[in-house]
Amino acid sequence: MVNINPIRSIVVLGLIAATHVACLPPAAARLNQASELYRAGRFEESIAEYQEVIKMQPAWPAPYLGLGNALMSIGQLAPAIEEYRMAVKLGPDWAEAHVLLGEALVQSRSWALAVPVLQKAAALNDRDPVSRSLLGLSLAELGREREALEAFESVSGLCETCLDKRASLVFAQLKSRLRQ
Repeated sequence: MVNINPIRSIVVLGLIAATHVACLPPAAARLNQASELYRAGRFEESIAEYQEVIKMQPAWPAPYLGLGNALMSIGQLAPAIEEYRMAVKLGPDWAEAHVLLGEALVQSRSWALAVPVLQKAAALNDRDPVSRSLLGLSLAELGREREALEAFESVSGLCETCLDKRASLVFAQLKSRLRQ
């Protein structure tokens, strides 16, 4: 099982709030408050705040992403996936939304659903090793070993230390098996 990186999520939420403060002042202030609660580990309270932001700005993808992260933090995987899907729907060109949806799908072992989401994330941000690493894991789980190897090789081309323990093991096994 792949672990969601909480540091990554915290950074994302801080960037979301900072980026949107000027454009949606009341909603952005509430989003910032929700993000602060999330960073403080007060997940249930942050969920309520994100839901309030969604009521204020239902077409804004940022609070859906934050709500998904908070739900993940309390082990609510299926509802988190739905919130990430909404963030992707509302922000189809937002790479980070695709990455977090892909991470949640990988965690739920929904490999076939994760692949196109992670491919889109990689296409939107060709410098993101996380989407490519998760894509490699998903492809390997589906038996698409050559494609998985290519995905892992693209990660190592971006960052030598970006593969987590499991991805590194799968990558090494694929290299050994496919390069014999």
